Amino acid sequence: MGVDNETIHTLSDLTNRFVSFQLVTASRTSSVLKSDRWCLGYCFGFVDAIIQRMGMDQYTDGLLLMTVTFDKLLGGSGDLELGSSLVGLALNKQTERDFRDGLQKGGEDFLAYRRNSKLPPGGLHLYLRKKKKTVLEQVMGLFGR
Repeated sequence: MGVDNETIHTLSDLTNRFVSFQLVTASRTSSVLKSDRWCLGYCFGFVDAIIQRMGMDQYTDGLLLMTVTFDKLLGGSGDLELGSSLVGLALNKQTERDFRDGLQKGGEDFLAYRRNSKLPPGGLHLYLRKKKKTVLEQVMGLFGR
């Protein structure tokens, strides 16, 4: 049983809102998905958990949902070119530890949200805030502070 286009876009929009909110509150943009493997893994894991929960075929509807979601996150024009390239990158990074750690947290965040929808997903935000603090501490260390 295939999933209709409206469902794909509804799920994609929902994911986009959760991820975008976390990026904004961490003072980051979606371009971090291209440069940070943990962040890419988080988004992949979040969408993958939706795919599994919905019982989608991962090779057809699931892949389409992943591509549409990534395309929207990156501000694509709708031709799915940006989404496809990011999905390809994600598939190639699955063996990397940072990607896998993010993947696990993204899936956990979705499942936690499913259990208690009053608590929005926040793992991406926390990771980015911690990383930003670490970088700032390193820079300040260069100046002896």
